[in-house]
Amino acid sequence: MKTLIQIVFIVSILISCNRTKQLDIYGTWTTLDIIDNTGLDIKDKVDFNKDGTYKLVMISGQDSIISQMNGTFLISDNKQELIVTTNGMTFKHTILSIEKDTIKLKNESGQLIRMKHR
Repeated sequence: MKTLIQIVFIVSILISCNRTKQLDIYGTWTTLDIIDNTGLDIKDKVDFNKDGTYKLVMISGQDSIISQMNGTFLISDNKQELIVTTNGMTFKHTILSIEKDTIKLKNESGQLIRMKHR
């Protein structure tokens, strides 16, 4: 019985580790917080689409749209980076964690970004 429980535990770990993170990122995400040193009150809303495209809307604290960007995204082969491309520029974000409704990223500038699935 103990061996059976150990096997079930190991198989469940392998299955959960083998999930594709890209599938977990589809949909609309909004920032909960961005930890940086700018002091700006900006929220992001990002839509990740199944065709590999995304739309980013940056909103100020007064609910005014600051910027909108469209581009493409992918998850690196090693599942450690979210790579987005827009206007000919590519940005890499380290994936710190990705769960059912929360993703934590660190961008190339060292900012920590926490987003919630909506």
